[in-house]
Amino acid sequence: MEKKIHYASIIIDDPLLRENYGFLNFQKLLNLMDKHNFFTTIAFIPFNFNRTDKKIATLFRERQDRFGLCVHGCDHSKGEFGKTDCNYLDKKVRLATARMIEHENRTGIPFDRIMVFPQGIFSNEALEVLKKNKYWA
Repeated sequence: MEKKIHYASIIIDDPLLRENYGFLNFQKLLNLMDKHNFFTTIAFIPFNFNRTDKKIATLFRERQDRFGLCVHGCDHSKGEFGKTDCNYLDKKVRLATARMIEHENRTGIPFDRIMVFPQGIFSNEALEVLKKNKYWA
């Protein structure tokens, strides 16, 4: 009889990568992930590309088996991806991607080209623009 293996993944959006962000403490989260065998993706606001704590950057780099980053909007303004103007959306996606690349260069933390839309607002055109810019989802 095969043993069932359970997997879990959590996405947390908006936090700065600081030791403590509100009630979120990354070291305590890591301890829970190790204890209960799950993964956490942080939906990171690209606008915050230059605000990551060095200690937390090290934690993320060393524990890529538990932590990941994806893209959470660009400026995190309401409805920024709900617009239908493809030129506007393309500029937003390119700026968000450039900021994430700069964050990766500064911290060594890789990111996945996956977009979590702020407030869940997006248009069909935004999906097309993400595809054009080689985003996975």
